[in-house]
Amino acid sequence: MGFLRQLAHLLIVLPLLLVTFSCTGGKEPLKTETAFVMGTTCSISLDKSTEPDMFTRAFTLLREIEEIMSTSIPGSDVMRINENAGRSPVAVTEDTYYVIAKSLEISRTSKGVFDITVGPLVDLWKIGTPEAAVPDPVRIMEALPLVDFKSVLLDPEHRTVYLEQENMRVDLGGIAKGFAADKVVEYLNSHSIEKGIIDLGGNIFAMGTKHDGTPWRIGVQDPDGSRGSYIGIIKASNQAVVTSGIYERYFIEQGHRYHHIIDTETGYPVESGVVSVSIVSGNAMEADALSTALFALGVEQGLDYIETFPGAEALFVTREKEVFLSSGMTGLFTITNTSYSIISERSPVASGEQNDENHI
Repeated sequence: MGFLRQLAHLLIVLPLLLVTFSCTGGKEPLKTETAFVMGTTCSISLDKSTEPDMFTRAFTLLREIEEIMSTSIPGSDVMRINENAGRSPVAVTEDTYYVIAKSLEISRTSKGVFDITVGPLVDLWKIGTPEAAVPDPVRIMEALPLVDFKSVLLDPEHRTVYLEQENMRVDLGGIAKGFAADKVVEYLNSHSIEKGIIDLGGNIFAMGTKHDGTPWRIGVQDPDGSRGSYIGIIKASNQAVVTSGIYERYFIEQGHRYHHIIDTETGYPVESGVVSVSIVSGNAMEADALSTALFALGVEQGLDYIETFPGAEALFVTREKEVFLSSGMTGLFTITNTSYSIISERSPVASGEQNDENHI
């Protein structure tokens, strides 16, 4: 089974929502290696002169992260945490502890719209599998109390994780790929490799610049178009670009479309009027989690929230084909599809207004 069941998960970054330009067509002297890991197709594109061993080691690093953070690999940190829910704390690796601690920080500041304990609801909906269907409302109500990031207890001295309630489930599908991207970039940089594209199923990190010194150009998928069509282009250099949307993992029942992004308060798919959110940040793990959190928050609260993260920017696309940009996204994004219109470009937050964690 795939990594963290992430093809069906609330906290997933949908694969192939981004189209990376200048990685193909011979315009850049890049070599690309591809492998299926972490439940998706991952590709690493580096200078053609890069030693083959660098690709091998980078994919090995991804598999090592998968082995400790998977919800389905026996003996993984996450699987042991879930098996011991309501029973006992579980000692985990430094990386798993770090990712969970960061997840809980974002859960706290987003007032729980990002929550790694959403697993019981994901299991009920089964979106992304042949068994996907609207669950019995009674079962949804029974599962909701199990979705509670405040019931995840960390012990930094012993590096343990404890789920207070039986049947709780941690799932790192909405943040682990971002963490993995950061680790791969860190590894490659440590070996003097500073240019390239890391693409973990649509979770992209643009390393350095193109060979001509200009930023990489990454297209944002058109939610209403075919795969590979885009609404505009994001320029990125040493930044992650991560998109979450509603249009690749869904099912239709009795004429209603149910997407995979679940509201942690209602137990049903989020209804925020947003069809996709793209995040640009120097930290891929942060971008990964924020893409889901902002999608659930919606445009107004999401724009407020992103301003509390220095160096991170957001782009919202609504059902009405309206585009909303955070304060720093204006210089990074160019719209190219005339079916879409930029409605609002958020002005920079005044000094002293950032980092207010209680404004949501």
